[in-house]
Amino acid sequence: MYNNEVNTYLDNLEHPLKAEVLQLRGFIKADFPNLTEIIKWNAPSYQYNDIDFLTFNLAKPKDIKLILHRGAKNKEMPSTKLIEDKSGLLKWAANDRAVITFTKLEEFTQHRENLKSLIQNWMTKL
Repeated sequence: MYNNEVNTYLDNLEHPLKAEVLQLRGFIKADFPNLTEIIKWNAPSYQYNDIDFLTFNLAKPKDIKLILHRGAKNKEMPSTKLIEDKSGLLKWAANDRAVITFTKLEEFTQHRENLKSLIQNWMTKL
């Protein structure tokens, strides 16, 4: 189910990659229907079992960032990266926070299965 607050946010979004944002949102909602969709940190964000873990960052007009994290509450930092990434999509900001960046639809389309796997793996670590 789509969240009306997120619908409104996206209806009003002025971003050169808005079509790609909508595609990514559709992918997330289709492949992960059990996630709760909200607006948090001024962007679409997703929760699993009430834990924030996936947030769009649309601050720059040239790209779309998906931030994988472990929510707003402080947790002990793992000694190694939270998940393995054979795809090379993740850029690690910390061992429990990673960023995936897309600049065009073709990148997302090419890496859709990798993205799905990364999100699934991340959810097991929450």
